[in-house]
Amino acid sequence: MQSNFSRGLIGFGLGLLLFAGCSKKSSKSPDTSSSSIQLTGILAIEGESTSLRLTETAITDLSVYCVTFSLPPVAGTGAVSAEGKFSVTLNAAGASVGCFILDSAKSILGTMVFEDSAKKDLNGEPKSADRFALEGGASDLGAITFNLSTGKAKVDVAKIVGKVKDTTVALTDAYDFSGNYVFEASGQKAPEGYANLCTAAEQEASHNNNNNSAQGKRCDGPSLNMPIYFKRLNGVVPGTTKPIFGMALWASKSLDNLCGNKLGISYADGISHGIDLSNSGVGEGDFTWDPNLADGWKSPAARAKNSLLKQESVDNFKGFPGTKQFFHQYHTFTCNPGSPCSEGAATSAAGFQFNANTKETGCRNVATGKSVQVNDWSGMQCETTQLNGGLNKNTCKKTYEGAEVACVNIGGTFLANETPIANAVTRFPGDYVVLAQGSYCDYNNNNAFDGNESPLWNNDEQSCNAGTPITEGQLCSSINASAEGGQLAQLRCYAEGRKGGDGDFDSCQREVRTNWNAKTAAEFVQGKSKPKGQFAFELFDYDSATSGSLRGEERDYRGIQVGDNFTDCEIVNVFSLSIKKIDGSNDLYGEMIQNETNVSPKPACIANFPASAPTKYMFKLVKQAD
Repeated sequence: MQSNFSRGLIGFGLGLLLFAGCSKKSSKSPDTSSSSIQLTGILAIEGESTSLRLTETAITDLSVYCVTFSLPPVAGTGAVSAEGKFSVTLNAAGASVGCFILDSAKSILGTMVFEDSAKKDLNGEPKSADRFALEGGASDLGAITFNLSTGKAKVDVAKIVGKVKDTTVALTDAYDFSGNYVFEASGQKAPEGYANLCTAAEQEASHNNNNNSAQGKRCDGPSLNMPIYFKRLNGVVPGTTKPIFGMALWASKSLDNLCGNKLGISYADGISHGIDLSNSGVGEGDFTWDPNLADGWKSPAARAKNSLLKQESVDNFKGFPGTKQFFHQYHTFTCNPGSPCSEGAATSAAGFQFNANTKETGCRNVATGKSVQVNDWSGMQCETTQLNGGLNKNTCKKTYEGAEVACVNIGGTFLANETPIANAVTRFPGDYVVLAQGSYCDYNNNNAFDGNESPLWNNDEQSCNAGTPITEGQLCSSINASAEGGQLAQLRCYAEGRKGGDGDFDSCQREVRTNWNAKTAAEFVQGKSKPKGQFAFELFDYDSATSGSLRGEERDYRGIQVGDNFTDCEIVNVFSLSIKKIDGSNDLYGEMIQNETNVSPKPACIANFPASAPTKYMFKLVKQAD
């Protein structure tokens, strides 16, 4: 069984980022003890918190918490003044330092990111790192902007005035971390906010609870005794002989070999982004995928698990972005005071239902405007307002957890020519345009899905009650893909047919991240091509000859249900790893930080993916035989 660490990093699909040694020399700084590091700066807040807090964040609520990557680790905290000023002192020198932004409850709100706009990663973005190497003495980090929406506090490394450590010499004698390792407990007292590694059993329980800490221990990092393979890639800065290094993290060396010992990019792509790997001994180009899977991920045996309906994401329908879901017939209902509403016979006509995805829709605190997630809908007082063009705005209000909350939905039912239909209702599945029939439980014994026969779900598995066998859905390969809608439905079908991140990595399968809100088939698969079981491929930043770090950041999409439809939320996933050779040993001391943040402005996304603190681990990596 694959660990949650594997699942998390596979889900991340981390991009290829460029990291080299930090060689910038500092400007003159104030004198302070060379045996300690003093960090100062001025913090400013921007953006809106994506958490479900109903109160605003004040600058004086914050503090800055910094930790050295050393044996043992050293931590320090500094309060933030009304002017945004802070000062943190660490009783260490010549160490790599990482910092976090804490709220008044000392919970982590965000991470300090050191950004070097003079250098680019392989995605063309400014080079970033979660740690920065400093000598002993005072260092002024300058003006730092903390974005509540992204959880990033950006530090411009070009403006740091202080004791920046010169790491150029580290590259000439850089220790090669390549090899097989196993995760073990660090044996060190971890700083505040760092977690111990979970066992494999604890990780499985955490995964089954969707990492809900209220239902047990949260485990989304590596587990005890989990193996990992580090593969260093030796390159040079293009046009020079200056060394620059990459690092690939694999589930095993054998998986790397199964995938063809490839980079996944061309040498030309690497050179265009600042690294020449043509003499690295690793082949350029895409990986060698499992020949039994089309494009490395589409199984010929995959079937639709859910019925796939014809739908379309639009940027503007009568002034609103949203989703159209198409039908071939509809019903109308009549309601008279004192009598139950009656539903008429089906009217055969093509049309669609529209549901808006906008900042106005969703549930919000009336006083603050912040998004909230409402789990109890009893006692809602609702009213409907007719908008221009046949759209209806439904507003429901109630007092929830001591605050007045308003929930808004904007939508309507229309014929194909966009004529609105009053008092219309559509029934699933008979009224809709179904592109692929999903699996169902034939409780009525009529060899048809009647709308109330959906299977039970247990993780990725489906089943039926009372011993009824499940009727499998349509083969994905049989879906009519002659039009754009069918092509999208087919891709969604193949994506649903995957086994998530599970597997023993016994073949080279492509890991794909999907955008279910895509308008075209070409937009459905997102991100760079990478295998399942390649947890990361980054360039490695040495801060000494025997220590260094890498950082990956990538955008992903998560689908959530909104009413009768689904929408995608854009999530930023961040992963950083620091490792240090233990003196007199081939073993390593390591630190890992993982975090994900919703960056979609959709209220439903803000409510379903509230801001969460990064998970931070310190551990030991024990060297194994090849």
